[in-house]
Parts: sequence; structure tokens; C-alpha cells
Amino acid sequence: MAFSDFGKLHFLVIDDSGFTRKMMRNALTANGAISIEEAPDAVEGLKILKNADNEIDFILVDQEMPVLDGVDFTQMVRNSPAEDYSQMPIIMVSGLAEDEQIMEAREAGVTSFVAKPYASQELKIQIQFAIRDPRTLS
Repeated sequence: MAFSDFGKLHFLVIDDSGFTRKMMRNALTANGAISIEEAPDAVEGLKILKNADNEIDFILVDQEMPVLDGVDFTQMVRNSPAEDYSQMPIIMVSGLAEDEQIMEAREAGVTSFVAKPYASQELKIQIQFAIRDPRTLS
């Protein structure tokens, strides 16, 4: 799927910071995205994802959030018995980008990791990569 296809994707942005959600929305729309759902936390993100009316194709999730963090969220999505989300692209977006946090995110099942602050171009590249070469999970 090429960059021009972003408009066909339905994104879910999960971050406890309204400012960060707005910045991600702006980066996505600047790259052609039209359909973007937002959640202020992972619990709400799970509700949106499980709502049959929301056909989410791609998730961007913050790592550090109250109640459920991005790692917990990713594990719940990957292990969901009700739906097959094993290949759902999930990009973790975090200000914590040490090797330990990146490895924890990868082990939980994220497709890719983007460190904050990020440029719109970097987010675009990671989304294209995740679409072109999704992570195979077992």
C-alpha cells in the first residue's frame, strides 16, 4: 500500500495527552489520512477497537498511560480471543525510547516504535513500513 492510500485507512490514536493526540492527528491528516478515531486512554481504545462499527486498520498508542499502558494494551489486542488482531499494525509512540522500553514494546507485539518528539515524515515512514511489511506474530 503506497502513501497515497492513507486516506483509505481507519486510524486509532490512543494517548492520554490531548495535545499529543492533536499532534498525531495533524501528522496523519498532513499525510492524507481522513478517518481518525481518538481515545484518551487504553481502556477507551479497547472499547473503540471492539465496537463493530469502527473498522480500525491501524493503531498508534502511547507507551506511558494511567490504568493500562501501551504495552498492556498491545498484549490485550494481540491476545484477544474474540477478534483476530494478530496482524493489526500497532505503532508505539513514546518519549521513553531506551533499548529496554523498545524491546518491551516489541516483545508485547508492536509493529514499530516511534520516539517522541517525531517529525511527520518519520511517522509516515513507519506507517508505510508497517503496511508494506507487517510483523508476523506467532
